[in-house]
Order: sequence, then structure tokens, then C-alpha cells
Amino acid sequence: MRIQIIRPYYGINVNGDMGGDLGIADFSSQVTPDLSLVYAYSLLKSFGENVKVCDCNTDKLLASSYISKVFIDQYDEIYVKFAAPTVQLDIAFCCLLKRKAPNVKIKVFGHVAKILKEWIKQNVSEISCVIEHPLDVEFAKKYKAETNFSTLDYLATPCYEDFTYQNYNDTERSIGYLWGSRGCNMTCDYCPYTAYYDKGIIFRSVDLLIQDIKKLIAIGINHIQFRDPFFTCNRQRVIEFCTKILENAIEIQWMCETRIDTLEEELIRFMKKAGCVSIAFGIETSNSEVMKLHARKDYNLERVKETIGYCKSLHIDTLAFYILGFENDTWESISKTYQMACDLDSSYAQFNVFTLYPDTYEQMEDINPMFFAEAKNLTKKKVNKSMSIDQLLMCATHFMDAYNERVFGLEYTINKRMLETMIESRGQRVLKSEKEKMKSLLQQ
Repeated sequence: MRIQIIRPYYGINVNGDMGGDLGIADFSSQVTPDLSLVYAYSLLKSFGENVKVCDCNTDKLLASSYISKVFIDQYDEIYVKFAAPTVQLDIAFCCLLKRKAPNVKIKVFGHVAKILKEWIKQNVSEISCVIEHPLDVEFAKKYKAETNFSTLDYLATPCYEDFTYQNYNDTERSIGYLWGSRGCNMTCDYCPYTAYYDKGIIFRSVDLLIQDIKKLIAIGINHIQFRDPFFTCNRQRVIEFCTKILENAIEIQWMCETRIDTLEEELIRFMKKAGCVSIAFGIETSNSEVMKLHARKDYNLERVKETIGYCKSLHIDTLAFYILGFENDTWESISKTYQMACDLDSSYAQFNVFTLYPDTYEQMEDINPMFFAEAKNLTKKKVNKSMSIDQLLMCATHFMDAYNERVFGLEYTINKRMLETMIESRGQRVLKSEKEKMKSLLQQ
């Protein structure tokens, strides 16, 4: 069996495994791998299968170029990763693959592919299969029947050497990405992570995680970003991890994402000693009633502020996530959310617009690809009663700029906004060109 796994690229940078595997359009200069590709490919390679991988987003290989340059008919199966910001083009890309190589089976995967499964089955005959779970699970079930899925230990150590991992560099850092765990056991009903991975967490054993880190260091990576949604949910496991980092004299810097109220000073000190340099966490909103409505446990904000201050004293960066535009948000409530962010004073803050996905707390039927906004991290369903989506997007941009100016100054903020505007403008131009090329190819 000759297999190709591909993540297409249309001119805009998409962090494919983020946002609960829906994918996030990102107009910064940072490129990240899609861990679903990395782990699925590495697992299949460990089974000795004839598999090739093409992360076109990292390599900046446009979909139209891939169609014209790659000998598609040399494969028996091609697995295509779908992302919400590009799903309409992903479907067109699959149709072009099938047209060029009629005998190849085109299979698609990713969270948005799962959401659109019924629509795809009824409307896109070129796609032979929609995979509803992570691709590594699909391969493990297919090629190793007796796999234990209660942990992540069935995964192979990532083969980053087969990817253009040098493109993940960020200034002086060479960044690698790993899963120490997958899933989340929190109850937030709007979260796409629990919608795709189910409610619950499965862990990779600490010994195997240490093995993964050593392999990344061996190829020159000096910074690890853990993509776990809730890194410190098991305090004893974090202590074991930090202990083994120190016992093995591993020199690595790392960052993680977690829930901030699971951190306390002793644990933070130990994480810092083991190389932790950055911690991200969701604060969401100043409106405690909204938190209750969505089954999210509220915070003691005074304790959160103390924790952020303690991290700063140890030179650990903190990144707080906020959400604007919940159903009952008003101009006043989102202003309070911004003021709360300033009061908590994290190193960085990110403001996003609340987005309703079809398989979270409000189940929706008859969803089609047009439901997802192209090149944006949104759906087209209006949720907030007081503000339009465009107004909320403007608020998020304004808050980001105001927060950055407050922390880093006007020059940094202007230069950052100019760079992101330039990247987005160029990306939109290339995206438009790719759409025209693909449309022309489909009409031939």
C-alpha cells in the first residue's frame, strides 16, 4: 500500500491542529506543524508502511503547484487534512486529486471533516472516506489491531527529521511541538477540543515523553511547545516530568497551556527549574454569569493575579486568552473584560471572538462548507445579541493593540500590526489567485 498524507496550502498560514483541530488562520510570521500529520505519519512509518507526507503549509507549496508537480497516481491512498478556514478549497483540492488520479482513494480527516461528514457523503463523490477520529487512531486500528487507546503510548516518537522543521524557527529559537496529553476534562460546553477528542484526558508516559524530547534535541531543537490543552491537570505527573528533566540533565526550554488555578508557587518554581519559560491559560470573560451558563468553573481573580505576578518574578511569560461576544455580552461587559485583562497584567493577552461550532453545546444539522468563514477563525452564525461579528472583530483588534501598546509601547505595537497586515494582505492575494487557478482546473 502506497500512502500519501497531505495538508494543503493556499497562501494563508493555517495552524492545522489548533482550535480543537479545526485549524486557525494565523497572520503572524510563526509557522507551526500540524501535529495530527506528524504523529499519524510517524506511527505509520514505525509500522514499516510505504508512506510519504507533505505538509504544504510549512513548505509553502501551493495547492495548484502540488497538483501540477506531484505524481499523484503513484499512490493507492491519499489522506487530506481539512481545516475550517480553508474547507471549501480543501474540497475542491480533493476533486482535483481524483480527476488527475481516478484510481487513487481520496480520504479526508480533521475535525471539520467530521462535522461535514454527511454533507460530504451526499455531495462529493470524489471523496471515498471521511475519518471521524484522529488519523493516528485510524492507522493504529487498521495496522495494529490490539492497540491500547487509554494512553498515548501507542504513538511513535515524532519523525521531525522528515519534515521541514527548520521553518518552525522563531528568531533565535528552534521550536518543536509535542503532545504530552490529549483532550480535556473540563466542562466548558463551547470547547471544540472536547467536541473532537471527547471529555477526558489521555496521557503519554513521562519516560516516552523524555525520549521524544531527547530526539528533538538531537536534531537541533532547543524549545518545546506542548500542545496539551490542560498540561498541569495531574500535579504528580508534572512533578515526575520535571524531576526526570533534571535527573537526565536535559537542557531545554518549554512552554505549556493549562488552567491557571491548578498552579501554585511550589509547582511553578519546580517547572521553572526544569525549563518552563511560558504558560498560557484561558480567563475568557469578566462575566461570571456567562461562565456559569457555559459550565465553566469560575476563577478567584485575586489568586489569578497573584499567580501571574509570581510567574513574572521567576521570568516566566504568561499569556491570557479572552473571549468577546458571548450571547449576552454588551459593550459594557466586553469593556470590563478588557479592564480585567489590564488588572491581571499577564505578559501577553489574546482577544478572540466567541464562535459557535456545530458540535459543541448547540447541536446543529444540515451544516455545509459555507457555514465556515473563509480565511477566518469564525463561523457565519451570529451569536451575540448586541454586536455584529464585524464589530466584535474590530473590538478584538483594538484590544490587542491597546494591550500591546500598554505593555510594549507604541513602536512595537505599530510594527507588529503593520507586519500582520502585510502578511494578511499578501495571503489574501495569493488565496484569491489559488481560487481562480483551482476553479479553472476544475472547469477543464
